[in-house]
Amino acid sequence: MADSMILAPYDLMRDIARTMNTDSENLLNEYQQRWHILQTATAALPASMQGIFNNFLGKNGPPLTEAITMRQQIGQTLSQAADMAEKLDKDMSISFNNF
Repeated sequence: MADSMILAPYDLMRDIARTMNTDSENLLNEYQQRWHILQTATAALPASMQGIFNNFLGKNGPPLTEAITMRQQIGQTLSQAADMAEKLDKDMSISFNNF
């Protein structure tokens, strides 16, 4: 198997991790902007309606933020896994070449 075929998965893993991190960052920014709009709109409602919307928003806000944060962490872990796998592969190649 050619070396380029062996190294390609590491690059692919890093590309996926970069995409996940970028997409997650964009999602988080968009979510925060929309959350601010919802908070502003809710504040403009009559007091009798604000509680209903705050209860609804309060239940859905944190889980979504947690999901986006977990997605970022998965991307970071994937990138670290690619680095470690590549290093291990290189170390093993050096060891085998010394025989």
